[in-house]
Amino acid sequence: MEEEYKLPQLDEFIRIHAEGQSRLPRNSYTRWDTLTIYVRVGPRYLNGVRYDRVIDIANVTADVPGKGAFTRMISHLRETYPSFSLYVECVLTARFAKGLERLGFVPTDGHPQCFHILGTTC
Repeated sequence: MEEEYKLPQLDEFIRIHAEGQSRLPRNSYTRWDTLTIYVRVGPRYLNGVRYDRVIDIANVTADVPGKGAFTRMISHLRETYPSFSLYVECVLTARFAKGLERLGFVPTDGHPQCFHILGTTC
């Protein structure tokens, strides 16, 4: 019988990379609550400035869409990792873009479908 592959938990993945102790790739599918998130942790240029501590959210799938799990995850990330900037790439709907803006995200220059919010120590 095959063993089911378990995705790493988002917090554990971020911690490993934030401490610089991983030789693993800085990107992975992860789990947080009812979400599956493809995430990258590391440097990124935002509006022409390099930031070393960025959590890059590239894809999100909710087990049960529309129940606020993404908003709760963003609140969790802002509280738990305040020094990290957050970047959400390839936003495909106006509704999601407006939701990100309500959470404090701004469009990223030169990438109209991408949004970011800077960490507290940036």
